[in-house]
Amino acid sequence: MYNILRFIGRYHFFFLFLLLEIISFALIFTFNYYPQAIYFRVATSINGKARQITSSVADFYKLKTTNRELAIENSILRTSLPSSFLAIDTNVFWHNDTLYHQRYRYITAHVIGNSISKRNNYIMIDKGKQNGVDIDMGVIGPMGVVGIVVAVSDHFASVMPILHSATMISAKIKKNNELTSVVWKGGNPFKASLINLPGQVNISKGDSVVTSGYSLIFPEGILIGTIDKFHLNTDDNYYDADILLSTRFSSLTYVYVVQNILKDEQILLLKKSDEIIPTEK
Repeated sequence: MYNILRFIGRYHFFFLFLLLEIISFALIFTFNYYPQAIYFRVATSINGKARQITSSVADFYKLKTTNRELAIENSILRTSLPSSFLAIDTNVFWHNDTLYHQRYRYITAHVIGNSISKRNNYIMIDKGKQNGVDIDMGVIGPMGVVGIVVAVSDHFASVMPILHSATMISAKIKKNNELTSVVWKGGNPFKASLINLPGQVNISKGDSVVTSGYSLIFPEGILIGTIDKFHLNTDDNYYDADILLSTRFSSLTYVYVVQNILKDEQILLLKKSDEIIPTEK
């Protein structure tokens, strides 16, 4: 305490000068409009920047929650799309009435495991049997087709993505509805190939390739990718074509499992059709 008093006594002129300066500036900013306006402008700018930084940090830590909420909202919106309903009478459409039956539902899932560098890649998601997920269900992402569920436990599921040697997606060229199939030949995780596309079909670079809707797995019209390179194979008159995949598998976070509500009915009908043996008359 004695040392503090000695220090103040030694530099009392400096502290007095400092006090008078503070009083002078206070009087200037209190009774003069221009310095006051500058002060408030600078203070407001600094305060705004500080709040912006604080908000950015807070938003960063809320991204996970925000993304999850958006994924759930997207699944609800997808469920309400006309493509998720089966038309009974195509002349009119009344949402939520008996003219349309719900055909597809979407289950939001978080990607908890993923690989892209192997010949046969797999994705693991955090939804399983208890959430309504089952094998042979399609999986799509925000940008398009992801793959097909191949194994399920109570709380998790394994997805075989397009980036797998055994995957084959029934597809079509969007502009002319010409059927084809999408396979992955390995290597580049951003590209896949089209097969069984006749040379008579008119295609161009940038054409969209979408799901055909002919399988029991994916709804019609889900984007798979766009045509990048192609050439006509003169040996069999079929195209060899590469597509740029719409889904970026290296950055997948949330996906949607496609539940075909009428799948059992379709399978039963197919079995009955197979049992019918035509006879000649």
